[in-house]
Amino acid sequence: MAHASSASTIRHRSARRAVLTLLVMALLAATPVSAAHPAGDADPAVITNWNRVAAQIVPPNPAAFLNYAFVHLAMYNAVVGITGEYELYQWDLYGPSKASPEAAAAVAAHRILMANFGAANPAVAATLDGELAASLDAVSDGLRKNQGIKYGLRAADRILELRTGDGRFAAVTIPTADAAGEWSATSAAGFAVPWLGGVKPLVLDSLSRFDPGAPPAIGTDLYRQELAEVREYGAIDSTARSEEQTTLANYFADLPFRPMEAGLRDLAGRHALDISDSARL
Repeated sequence: MAHASSASTIRHRSARRAVLTLLVMALLAATPVSAAHPAGDADPAVITNWNRVAAQIVPPNPAAFLNYAFVHLAMYNAVVGITGEYELYQWDLYGPSKASPEAAAAVAAHRILMANFGAANPAVAATLDGELAASLDAVSDGLRKNQGIKYGLRAADRILELRTGDGRFAAVTIPTADAAGEWSATSAAGFAVPWLGGVKPLVLDSLSRFDPGAPPAIGTDLYRQELAEVREYGAIDSTARSEEQTTLANYFADLPFRPMEAGLRDLAGRHALDISDSARL
């Protein structure tokens, strides 16, 4: 079972991936606001560069999506708050029209990653400081740069403020399995990030909105039918499962955070997105 997945498991994992896809599509379909301060010649590479930095720093566990979101929401607000090309995320403070969006994005990403990973790790802090210095060196000194730095810090602090007390790292009591049908750990590792399920959503208004409900009751016809399906499709040497289903099951059983982020960086580059659209993506 470690190397193959049942059809039911594929459906559940596909459902979670579908939710993620819908959220991304909803973001990309957001209605632009008046372009008060066009991105102009601002270098969009700062967005993909700090995505690369985040991919190096953020641990590849199920909470990675959450940590990437914090970094990118901070950069998004820092950029569009200056360019005015899109609506801000849960904020109404726009920045100076002449401020540097590159400087703003860099310090915003640095602030978030430093707060969440660098503060307690000197090696990570040194890496982040080096990356920030390189990003800021690419922006000409002066008022524009200084204004961008100040606004980027405010954008990051806004995200940190919004996520204070959001349920991260809450203590979770894992129940023991006392009866058939109850979850039981199959290894000493147990849950990777048990608190993640109780974290306040970033976009959704309810944690239960996409809850598939309880599994079928043990002993019912539906339970027997789904158990047989698991055995038939989930066997390592299954002849019912297609090659495509096996490939999909192995993909969704992995944690493909870094390859997914690399794909987004490639997408932004191939479509030559400007800094506002790169931040929005």
